[in-house]
Amino acid sequence: MKKYDAYVLVDELYSRLVFGDEFCHLAAQPDMRDHCITTLGTSKTESMSGFRVGCVVAPETLIAALPEVLEVTALRASSYAQYSLLDWLGPDESFIAERVTKLRELRDLTVSRLECVPGIDITSPGGTAYVFPRLRKPLGDDFEVAEVLVRDAGVLVYPGLSFGPSGSGGFRLCFAQADSVMPGILDRVATTLTRLSIKRGTHA
Repeated sequence: MKKYDAYVLVDELYSRLVFGDEFCHLAAQPDMRDHCITTLGTSKTESMSGFRVGCVVAPETLIAALPEVLEVTALRASSYAQYSLLDWLGPDESFIAERVTKLRELRDLTVSRLECVPGIDITSPGGTAYVFPRLRKPLGDDFEVAEVLVRDAGVLVYPGLSFGPSGSGGFRLCFAQADSVMPGILDRVATTLTRLSIKRGTHA
């Protein structure tokens, strides 16, 4: 980037929600601090997507130009969101640690339950609050399977193609749910997909 005097726009909503090694920001790499525009928000780690609050970390010259961009692209954050997040990005290490621990447990539960389901392949994510199982072809396309899950299991998932061509053939399931309901959700998903897999001969 330095060679071409270019900037990199980095969306790091998940940078504090990782289950393994500490996350390394691109801006921390050699010679990248003055070439990165980093966006952060509360929609993932804090599960406050409806509040629409975030921030930008960038070189001073770019930050000075942001008000002009915001004037034509966005409205101000709501008063309740600003008040609720007064301490955001403050000394919240204990909250983050508790949050990551809880989501790691839910991730492990989700992966262990779904990895035995015929017709899908699942990889344990290193961060985030989602899994993205891949469908073996005979099971059906991602939109069809999503329709079956919401109809027969009462579980809403996002078809993989919603995230671009590379997502086709899979679906996204959020595991950031209450401990009391997640086992039931997984049982319904597993039962529905197993039934569909047997019906279409992908269970072997």
